[in-house]
Amino acid sequence: MVLLRGFIFLLILYLPHKSNTSFVRLNGNGYEDVIIAIDPGVPEDEKIIEQIKDMVTTASTYLFEATEQRLFFKNVSILIPENWGENSQYKRPKHENYKHADVIVAPPTLSGGDEPYTRQFTECEEKGEYIHFTPDVVLGKKQNEYGPTGRLFVHEWTHLRWGVFDEYNEDQPFYSSTSKKIEATRCTSGISGTNSVYTCQGGSCYTRTCRTNSTTKLYEKDCQFFPNKVQTEKASIMFMQSIDSVSEFCNEKNHNQEAPSLQNIKCNFRSIWEVISNSEDFKNTTPLVAPPSPPAFSLLQISQRTVCLVLDKSGSMGNYDRLNRMNQAAKYFLLQVIENESWVGMVHFSSTASVESQLIQITNSSQRNKLVESLPTASGGGTSICSGITKAFEVIKNRFTQLDGSEIVLLTDGEDSSAGSCTDEVGQSGAIIHFIALGESADTAVIEMSDITGGSHYYASDEAQNNGLIDAFGDLTSGNADLFQKSIQKVGIWTYSLQAKQDPETLTITVTSRAANSSVPPITVNAKMNKETNSFPSPMIVYVEVLQGYVPVLGANVIAFIESQSGNTAVLELLDNGAGEIEANPPRSEIDENTQTSLENFSRTASGGAFVVSQVPGLPLPDLYPPSQITDLEATPHGDEITLTWTAPGDDFDVGKVQYYIVRISGSMLDLRDNFDDALQVNTSDLVPHEANFKETFSFKPGHISEENITHIFIAIKSVDKSNLTSKISNIAQVALFIPEADPSPDENYPNPNPDPDKNHHNSGVNISVLVLSVAGSVIVVTIIVSITIC
Repeated sequence: MVLLRGFIFLLILYLPHKSNTSFVRLNGNGYEDVIIAIDPGVPEDEKIIEQIKDMVTTASTYLFEATEQRLFFKNVSILIPENWGENSQYKRPKHENYKHADVIVAPPTLSGGDEPYTRQFTECEEKGEYIHFTPDVVLGKKQNEYGPTGRLFVHEWTHLRWGVFDEYNEDQPFYSSTSKKIEATRCTSGISGTNSVYTCQGGSCYTRTCRTNSTTKLYEKDCQFFPNKVQTEKASIMFMQSIDSVSEFCNEKNHNQEAPSLQNIKCNFRSIWEVISNSEDFKNTTPLVAPPSPPAFSLLQISQRTVCLVLDKSGSMGNYDRLNRMNQAAKYFLLQVIENESWVGMVHFSSTASVESQLIQITNSSQRNKLVESLPTASGGGTSICSGITKAFEVIKNRFTQLDGSEIVLLTDGEDSSAGSCTDEVGQSGAIIHFIALGESADTAVIEMSDITGGSHYYASDEAQNNGLIDAFGDLTSGNADLFQKSIQKVGIWTYSLQAKQDPETLTITVTSRAANSSVPPITVNAKMNKETNSFPSPMIVYVEVLQGYVPVLGANVIAFIESQSGNTAVLELLDNGAGEIEANPPRSEIDENTQTSLENFSRTASGGAFVVSQVPGLPLPDLYPPSQITDLEATPHGDEITLTWTAPGDDFDVGKVQYYIVRISGSMLDLRDNFDDALQVNTSDLVPHEANFKETFSFKPGHISEENITHIFIAIKSVDKSNLTSKISNIAQVALFIPEADPSPDENYPNPNPDPDKNHHNSGVNISVLVLSVAGSVIVVTIIVSITIC
């Protein structure tokens, strides 16, 4: 815990996330405003558009039946890249853009890796980020590996929409069942199949029996479960939707609670259907009598970016050097951020609004400099936000016939009681409003405009001495631009020789770069908050991911700078060492040090936006934060002892050190989960907790468990802090008390049931750190900047 002039920060580290800014809404029983975006890096192929339509149409029927005739897809927008050819069927997008896409069709994350996945790093029941399909998957070229695309889409949509997890587990593909046999991790257990090692050498392939590992007593690493082609089981879509008979989700009657699946681990042993049934989608719908109509599709082609700066020059902008600071940031945006070929105009407003520049297309530095010369030089008058927005609409319509997809960058410092009068007009316009609030009095009515149009909003403090405004403008890159064309802000030590031409003169220094090689994706950093508004004591979480293209970068040094409205700043380190880790559903392709690109030193910086925390009591704050839940508990038998390992939580989430651990064991997994306090407690008097993020190790002899006929020992942990606050129960580890029975040797000539057996399981490899913050004060606005370095 760090205390800065009444500003308190609590750090918790997860491997994340907050849900994306999806526009999807449920109207009746149908999903509307689903966005499927084709990446600019995908070569033009109209078959992709047709196959997307076919995939979603088939998925709609499959989803409708799987949800007991409740849910289906009503309308879908397909975003087509600007670099594809024009077509009379293509319309201009409104608020739809790449940042809000629910499904992304993009090149593989790794060469040759077409594995579909959902970017999902949240807790159970929380929405995911987006679905990633490669062109070959959409075109049906990978159907042998993943099954029909419609079924595959429903599998990934279930991750995305309802926050459930897979019913297999690459890290634990087999387990010792209560039947004393080695079973494959699956749901339901009624899915039949063969456990085999499939090997290819010199152009010939064969199968052999799986050998057992002498330590784990389970099958060797290369052993895989191959489902039989002919099945009668209908569940489950989240295990293997490609099986012909599978058309349902596992429910509480047929759910396999024994299996160490990600669904059991993350959703407290609840079935997929139990989670779905608890969702708002399910609660707000009733079964339909007749099947729905096929989904409707809108084909939207990205076009050249259109931006109008709407800048406040009212009298209050003369305070705190606001006008000069605004011009600094706007100059940076015009000279370095806005992409070539974009159309840019400018409007000033106070009591009234004036056009300072009609739309100019950016093709070289001369247009950029001309726009810089249009920035306001003096302040005065009142504040009329709607007049500025209305005038900007006129500027855009002077060049184009419609406002769809155009962007308004509005900066203001003042309250305007009439701002709400144009909210409806803005919402119906098709334009996107980005709102930058300078100071503490900017009108909050504009936030609604930003939200309903899919724009961004930022806060910049008057007391701040850093580049808050520049960071806000720098974050306003196009949501649809090719990653290779975007400016990337860098941090580091630079030496300059400067000579002022007048006194006083304000100098702005930023360093940006672009991708050096069109075949090598640049390294990027994304930062965002779990909420934009919150109330004490609910924690704030910032999520940060470091990527090269779509591939996580491991081991980066991530530093977060959190600044309050009063200008106080805390500096916190974010880690990716497994503390508070949240299992994800990333690509199944192996992502580790062997597949990670060799990277030289690099630095990146990104803005995480702003948030408001209210209802915070005065100091000293009450201690309301328990230790984090332990999620990586593992148990290994060694003779008559069991050795446990886990990552230490902290006194407050993942900060500090817990007072002690409570370790309990049981012969029943469900009894341990539901009645932890009644289970047999292990003597931990010799277990001294370490600081948060440290790897704990503890060995014990299990002793006598009262349950009869037990086959396993199940172990779980709770942590207790200095205020006697207790964490949630950890994940449940288990140790078998028998040597499980292996399958008999299969026929060595058993035919290959899957042409690519390596494609059967997910693998975790997302590199994102999470920060939880508690803020002291009545109502506080905080901005966060994240800096990335690697050495």
